[in-house]
Order: sequence, then C-alpha cells, then structure tokens
Amino acid sequence: MREFNKVQVEAAQLRGEANQHLTQGAQLHKSTTETIKSKEVLEAKLLQTEVMKAAAEENLVGAETKIKLLEDVLKGKDQALCKSLEKYNILQEEYRRFAASTSIPNA
Repeated sequence: MREFNKVQVEAAQLRGEANQHLTQGAQLHKSTTETIKSKEVLEAKLLQTEVMKAAAEENLVGAETKIKLLEDVLKGKDQALCKSLEKYNILQEEYRRFAASTSIPNA
C-alpha cells in the first residue's frame, strides 16, 4: 500500500509539474501571439509610411515642376515688362520732342 501511495504522490507531483509547464506554455504562446501581432502592426505602419513617402516624393516632383513653370512664366513676364518699359521710354522721348517742336511761344 505504501508503494501505491508513493506512486500517487509522484503522479500528483508530475501532474503539478505538467500543469506548470502547460501554464508556462500558454503564457509563452500568448506572449508570442502578442509579439506577432505587434510585428504585424509595425509592418503595416512601415508599409503605410513607405506609401506616404512615395506620395510625398511624387508631390515634391510635381511641386518642383510647377515652380520651374512659374519661374519660366515670371521670366517671360519680366522680359515683356522690360520691353514695355523700353517702348514707354521711347514713346515718352518722342512725345517730348514733339511737344518741344510744336510749342507755342509766349506772346
């Protein structure tokens, strides 16, 4: 009978150890699952960041193109303004000459 009790005690100890191992395994599984979920979330955020970066780079290229076009427009308008100013100065000088040649002397 003693032998039987001894076996029962050992069996109970082994059950206890097995339960501890199961508990530890469950905790490890839970921790691993959480780690995997965290990794998946981080990977999704990384992918989203890469997409946003690509969009920002496209926007930058578009903005640089617009800036170049606007600079060209400004350069063209500046040249047109210079030509208009030159024409204005020529016409102003011609008007002064005309006014000087047709002025009526004081009587």
